[in-house]
Amino acid sequence: MASLLYSRFHLLLLHLLFFLFLRNSSSSSSSVSALGTTITDPPSLVESVCTKSKDYTFCTKALNSDPRSPSAEVTDLARISVELAEKNATETLGYIKQLLNGTNNNNNTDDNLKKALLLCETEYENGVASLQTALNNLETGSYDDVNVLASLAYEAIQACDKAFGEGKVHEPTLSPMNQNTMLLCDMSTVISSVI
Repeated sequence: MASLLYSRFHLLLLHLLFFLFLRNSSSSSSSVSALGTTITDPPSLVESVCTKSKDYTFCTKALNSDPRSPSAEVTDLARISVELAEKNATETLGYIKQLLNGTNNNNNTDDNLKKALLLCETEYENGVASLQTALNNLETGSYDDVNVLASLAYEAIQACDKAFGEGKVHEPTLSPMNQNTMLLCDMSTVISSVI
C-alpha cells in the first residue's frame, strides 16, 4: 500500500514538474522555477562581451542596434563594432571639417579653437584609417592586429578630446561625439581581443 502511494506521489510530482516546464517554456520568461530552484538562460554573446567594455549599457545598445547581432558569432560582433566605430569616426571627421571651414571663413575665430580642430582632423584621419584597416583585416581573417588597430583609433580620438581640455577651448557638440567614438573603439578593442 505504501509503495502504491509512493509511486502515485512520484507520478504526480513528475506531472507537476512537466506542467511547470511547459508553462514556463511557452512564456517569454527566460527562467524556469520548480520547487524553489531557478534556472536562467545563459547571457547572450552580446551581453557577455559587453561586460568587459567601459560602458555596458552603451555597448549592448550599440550592438543590438544592428539586426545581425542576435545570431552573431564573436568575429561577426567584432566586425559590427568596428563598422559602427568607423562610421561614427567618419561622421565626426566630417563634422570637424565643417567646423574648420567655418573657422577659415571667420577672421574672429579663436586661434586655440583652430589649433584644436586641426589636431582633431589629423587624429580622426588616423583613427578612421586604423578602423578601415581593421575592417580589411576582419574581411581577410587576419584577426591578430584588429585589437591593436582599434586601440590606436581610441588613442587618436582621445588625443582630439584632450586637445580641447588643454587648449581651454570648448566645442559643445564635439565632446559627446568624441565620447561616443571612444566607446565604440573600446567595444571594438574588447571584442577583438576575444577572437
